Amino acid sequence: GIARQTVLQVTDVAAYSTVTSTRSLVWVNDLKTNRALSGARVTMAGKGLGTTNRDGLLIARTPGALRADAEEGVSSVAVVRSRGREMFLPLEGGGCWHGCTEGSDAWWNLLSLDRGQYRPTDTINVWGVVRDRQSSAVPKAVTVTLAASTGGSYTTQPAITRQTLDPNPAGAY
Repeated sequence: GIARQTVLQVTDVAAYSTVTSTRSLVWVNDLKTNRALSGARVTMAGKGLGTTNRDGLLIARTPGALRADAEEGVSSVAVVRSRGREMFLPLEGGGCWHGCTEGSDAWWNLLSLDRGQYRPTDTINVWGVVRDRQSSAVPKAVTVTLAASTGGSYTTQPAITRQTLDPNPAGAY
């Protein structure tokens, strides 16, 4: 007897965000062209953060209203708009909402796999972005290590594979 609602979003725009108490990062990709989406407008907590650059990246100061919502336990979303297309992106605090100080995490970093579970014979496709949180500098190389998950435990497992990659000027690899 309880009414329930769910939202199904169908879009050809993909986005990733990470939010800290001081700065927020949003990366947007056009799934039609499989390229970064430049000029996309991003809004968080009702405040326009700006538009993505030619690499689909926007780094901006985290809105105070978003921090206040997080402290009250209120979930929020980013809204991404580009050329008549729109999507919403649920936001997570990135582990730095409470008690973090500026610079406590030196790097913006993201590693995304193409799915959550694999068989031993599967090919695993990954992409990522890495940048210095203070200067936005991109490292010359990044080493990506893939290890099995232990079901939520933080126990380190032996590496399945390890590759050193050269990020592009935007920090993507």
